[in-house]
Amino acid sequence: MNRRESLMTLAVLGGGGMTGCAVSQSTDPRMAIDDGMAEITPVYIVTYTEGQPTAFVRADFLLFDANKEVQLRADGVIKVNGIQLGRDPKELVSYIGNIPVSETFTFELTRQTGRVTQHSFSLPQLEIVNLPRQYLGREPIRAVVRSAPIPKGVMEDKYRMTVFGRFGESRLLGKLTGGSELIFEAGQHSASPPGRYRADIYRQQRTALKDISNSKTGWAVLSHIQEFLIDVPEQ
Repeated sequence: MNRRESLMTLAVLGGGGMTGCAVSQSTDPRMAIDDGMAEITPVYIVTYTEGQPTAFVRADFLLFDANKEVQLRADGVIKVNGIQLGRDPKELVSYIGNIPVSETFTFELTRQTGRVTQHSFSLPQLEIVNLPRQYLGREPIRAVVRSAPIPKGVMEDKYRMTVFGRFGESRLLGKLTGGSELIFEAGQHSASPPGRYRADIYRQQRTALKDISNSKTGWAVLSHIQEFLIDVPEQ
C-alpha cells in the first residue's frame, strides 16, 4: 500500500470524509488546489527517533470524498513550531521538514491570509526500563516501560517492535499489561541466522482533531522510536 492509499484508508477509519470541495482546478486529476474555504482533512505526522536532534514531520491535506490531495494556495503555508515546511519532491503534494525536537509540536496552518488554525501535540512518552536482549522467533518478548498518562484526545495508543533480520523484517505487536510490562508477540516473522541485529520499539499515538479543537475532521499521528541491538541465538 502506497502513501496515498494509506492516507485514504486512514481517513475512512478516522471518519475523515468531508462535504466541501476545493473549487480551484489542477492539471493533475489526483490533486486540487485549496480554495481557502472548503473543508479539508489535515493529516499531521511526527516521527522522532531517540537521540536525534530533530523529528521528521509531514503535513498532508485531503479532499476525501473527491479522492484528491490538496495543494495549498499561493498565500497558504504550513509551519511547525514556527518553521515552514517545504514540498516533498517525491510525492504528488505533501509538506515535510525536520524540526528540532521538543515536547510539543504545534502545526500552524494558514489557508489564506488571515485564516489560521493551530493544533499542538505532545510526543508519546517512551521510557524503556529493560530492553529485550534476545529474539527467539515466535516466542513472546517482554520489556518494561515507565508508564505515563495518555494525552487528551488520543484515540489510539499502540506499541510495536521490529527486528531487521538478514532476509527481512520481523514485526511484533505489543500489549501493555500490569501498567509497566510490555509483551510483544510476532505478527510477521522472518527467520535469520544467529547474530546481532538492529531492532526498534516504537510507541505511536493517533489523535482526532475534532476531539481537541473546533476542527471537524483530520488527525495527527505521532511516533517515538528507540533503536537498539538484539541477539538471535542458535536454535
